[in-house]
Amino acid sequence: ACRRADKKFPGTSEEIGASIGAGLADAFPVLRARMKDPELLLGIDIREEGAFLYAGRHPGPGGLPVGTQGRALLLLSGGIDSPVAGWLAMKRGLRLHGAYFDSSPYTGPATRGKVEDLARVLAAWGQGMRLHVIPFAAVQEAIKERCAERYHTVLFRRAMLRIAERIAREEGCGALVTGENLGQVASQTLENLALIGEAARLPVLRPLITFDKQETIALAARIGTLELSNLPYPDGCTFFSPRHPVLQGRRRVAEEEEALLPLDELAAAAAAGRELLDIEGGAPRPSGGGR
Repeated sequence: ACRRADKKFPGTSEEIGASIGAGLADAFPVLRARMKDPELLLGIDIREEGAFLYAGRHPGPGGLPVGTQGRALLLLSGGIDSPVAGWLAMKRGLRLHGAYFDSSPYTGPATRGKVEDLARVLAAWGQGMRLHVIPFAAVQEAIKERCAERYHTVLFRRAMLRIAERIAREEGCGALVTGENLGQVASQTLENLALIGEAARLPVLRPLITFDKQETIALAARIGTLELSNLPYPDGCTFFSPRHPVLQGRRRVAEEEEALLPLDELAAAAAAGRELLDIEGGAPRPSGGGR
């Protein structure tokens, strides 16, 4: 099989292929041509910088080159879903920045270390990643103290989107990416997803919206994030999860609860207090301890 990208090279692809085939037959009389299901298929790729020979193909991830469709900000947690959502966004040509909402002191350094390692795996698939580590505990404490418990998770997510949008606009990102999945947990009913998404004016992309959990797990194993995501380090949601979360949140109620908060001040302080980590691609470090 011959591909002649350099059209100045003499001969057609068919003529070059026939010539190489004849030369191989002369050099190796034991070889026999078989047009259907050959045991060995020699490929020739002729370019301006040289001719390249290959004897096999390995499928890549497909999609579009990273960066050709702009930038987006991934809300990255230590779970299984958000890294896979980020990888799928990169597959469609988006270059990612990451936003990790750090609930220290309710979470330890190992939790943050796990997220940094997940970002490193994603960075290896793309063009590196700038990870924004955002102090979020003060926002969670304010919501827990002042707002109805049933709405805590929805309000946390709405606050995350508001903060993420501030950062995304500063970084030139045209969308937010989350690992949300329809019906997977209480905050991800259709009504709650709509209510959460209304907190941001940028588009909210949810690549996993229709995935079964096993599909997500299989893809996480393929891209190299599953083992890290399964490390038993709790995230901030564990400490602030309501006992009976609302399943069909209403905008009016959410806005009434948010009116009890200095929301703009909290969001501005969280965005301003973030730490920036420029993460290069590469194999993740072993994640067995704190950082």
